[in-house]
Amino acid sequence: MHSIVNPFRKPSSRRRGTIIVLSALVFVIVFGFVAFVVDVGQIALVKSQLQTAADGAALAAVQELSDPLVSEASGLELLLALAKSRQAAMDVASANPNGELSGTSLGPLDVLIGNYALNQQTGQWEFQLGGSPFNAAKVFARRTGAQGTALRLSFAPAIGHQNANVNESAIAAIMVATGISSPGCIPSPILPFALDLDSAIPGSLEFGGKRGILKI
Repeated sequence: MHSIVNPFRKPSSRRRGTIIVLSALVFVIVFGFVAFVVDVGQIALVKSQLQTAADGAALAAVQELSDPLVSEASGLELLLALAKSRQAAMDVASANPNGELSGTSLGPLDVLIGNYALNQQTGQWEFQLGGSPFNAAKVFARRTGAQGTALRLSFAPAIGHQNANVNESAIAAIMVATGISSPGCIPSPILPFALDLDSAIPGSLEFGGKRGILKI
């Protein structure tokens, strides 16, 4: 004798319990992915913003390394120039926001002044802190727990990760040009030149067969 199955019979409580467990597991997995995507995206954004701040601060600092510094100045003139260079870096960094902060704060050890030169033995360009002549600035833009500025995450605290440390750095240097060269060619002692277009006489230049001033 064949048994007849009632299609309208309600599912057993055991089956309902299994669905609840599976739903909870799926929810945890989905929440984990959302947390990962949002927090990793937030970290990537802050890293980019800190890199921008470090780049700008390094450029601002090295622009203050004037001729007396490059030619190995000393004494009070050197100290004032170094202080001015560091202050320029801090001013530019403070104008660059990152994350929820309206500006990037640099500490006393975040702006380093030194020498940037080619290591003839390794063939690598290297930054030497305090090296002479002073022609380079190295800037660290960071948000760390030690400084009390670690990046607070949005979803990761649910799995035990409250904050993230983010660090970026940049080096800018003043290099003395001696000529131009290309691979396989003898260096030529010719330097590129620039023309002040505002003071140039209209019609005095020719570009592609057309006379006039070319603005870039």
